[in-house]
Amino acid sequence: GSLWMQLLQCLVLPMVIISMIQSMVSLRQLPGSRTLAFALVGLYMATTVIALTEALIIGVPYIGNLVEALPASSIEASEDYTSTVEDMTFIDALLGVFEGMTPENVINDAAQSDLLPVIITAVVFGICIKDKQEDGSPTVTLQLLSQVNDVVTTALMAVMKL
Repeated sequence: GSLWMQLLQCLVLPMVIISMIQSMVSLRQLPGSRTLAFALVGLYMATTVIALTEALIIGVPYIGNLVEALPASSIEASEDYTSTVEDMTFIDALLGVFEGMTPENVINDAAQSDLLPVIITAVVFGICIKDKQEDGSPTVTLQLLSQVNDVVTTALMAVMKL
């Protein structure tokens, strides 16, 4: 039971990363994909700003007064520490959302199963990767990703048969 779940969890991360990279490469080749990509990023940012605004409108007046600062002896004091919720501005909260999506160490995020920064990294890699050589054939990187995807899929099928 638990070994089977660990095997599945082990295969999920490589499958997600490879799928995201291959999807971004395929999406770049579609006509109108740039417009779609900008619309999706704009929509995501707009909904993030709206959700953050709602949280601040509801959270600060009602919950902010109930939150007390921790005593300095119970936390490691740092210069960039915000002591209360009320001290946080809208820009601080918005930047905090985007800082949470930006990986400092993608390997560490992957090891801790924090998939959002890993997915963001895979999307950026998929956007930046060269998809064709000068003769029109797929690049070595895409061929490698395809072969790794085949291996992960074969391993996943073997685990599913257990």
